[in-house]
Amino acid sequence: MRRHKVVPHAADLAVELAASSLEELFAAALEGLGGLICPEAAPAQEERISADGEPDEELLVALLSEAIFLFETQRFVPAKASVRLPAPGKAEATLLGETLDLARHFPRHAVKAATYHGLRIRRDGDIFKARVIFDV
Repeated sequence: MRRHKVVPHAADLAVELAASSLEELFAAALEGLGGLICPEAAPAQEERISADGEPDEELLVALLSEAIFLFETQRFVPAKASVRLPAPGKAEATLLGETLDLARHFPRHAVKAATYHGLRIRRDGDIFKARVIFDV
């Protein structure tokens, strides 16, 4: 189980995340990022990214920053994601998505960065939760 929900947040955008594992939480964050950029993107191509960072909040921001860099340099929009955490402070993600095509896609937001503002990963019973604020 994983999900993301976009919520209003002043001049930025926030995504609330909930998942049954830390890996799923990170995947939901990547999918939420893709949904902010272009929700019509299909899982047609595969890209891989990785990141390092500790604690988990820093690792999440680092992974999201890699996905934002991938969009900025290759116009790749993630639609689906799977994440592995092979060691403490390390994340590897496989992204399924596609290159933004303005003839077919209607980009929603120009995401500049994932922020640390108010970011805290917490566990509520069996569910991991977080709220990520993106600078747009």
